[in-house]
Amino acid sequence: MEKLKSRELVKEAEVMISSLIGEQSLKIASNYNYVNALKAAALILNDTVDKNKVPVLQCCTKTSILNALFTMVMQGLDPLRKQCAFIAFGDKLVVMRTYYGNLALAKRAGLRYINANVVYNDDTFSYGVRADGSLYIHQHNSALKNIGAQIIAAYAVYGIADQYDNKIIHDNMVLMTIEQIKQAWSQGVVFKEGTTSVFTKFPEEMCKKTVINRACKIIINSAGYDDFEIEEYSDIKNIDNNLNILNFEEEEEKEEEKSKEKEEEKKENNEKPPF
Repeated sequence: MEKLKSRELVKEAEVMISSLIGEQSLKIASNYNYVNALKAAALILNDTVDKNKVPVLQCCTKTSILNALFTMVMQGLDPLRKQCAFIAFGDKLVVMRTYYGNLALAKRAGLRYINANVVYNDDTFSYGVRADGSLYIHQHNSALKNIGAQIIAAYAVYGIADQYDNKIIHDNMVLMTIEQIKQAWSQGVVFKEGTTSVFTKFPEEMCKKTVINRACKIIINSAGYDDFEIEEYSDIKNIDNNLNILNFEEEEEKEEEKSKEKEEEKKENNEKPPF
């Protein structure tokens, strides 16, 4: 297959998107610069390869690449900020939203704060259930000596604002036991109990990211289209203050790449006829 030119593809996508916006058939976030996002995508696509190290611009169809770019713009994602990743599944290119992409969309849907913590075995922890079914922390007391001990749970407390006056109208909590968290990790192909990986090297950070990611997905999937018209709050507090950005993120990215490659290979094998 002849290698496509990313610049030409991006230009075609830009013209198509600009036309849809002009016809009012497509509406994007007011603070989202889709032209810059497309240019960033062009640079990234030039260096993106499939599991066989073949450039995606050579092995993926033009239609699937344009669809991936269009999906990226529709969701208002910025590839330079690692809010999405382009992955080849056979000859089809897809765009996958990352942890940071989920955070970005949740913010647009009204997320105003989110804090995550882990619960250690010797912590004093209790929570309650409100009449509407939402959870809240009754108490969580810990100590320095508990840090690094066995993790038994993790939670994320978050608040959602009204789209008109930015006042907090709803606060809730996502709570997961360590068993539930490991079950979520096991859905990928990277995590294996007892092996050395980013999950075992940085369990606290990965637990926090897991509950934050789940909270964001709940917000995104339950939001109406109009909810995404909230301009991204410029003074978001506490979004990442509990996530110490360590070198584990580079290792996590490598683990995710391996996971995606294995998922791609598994999907291709499942599509092969049994003869």
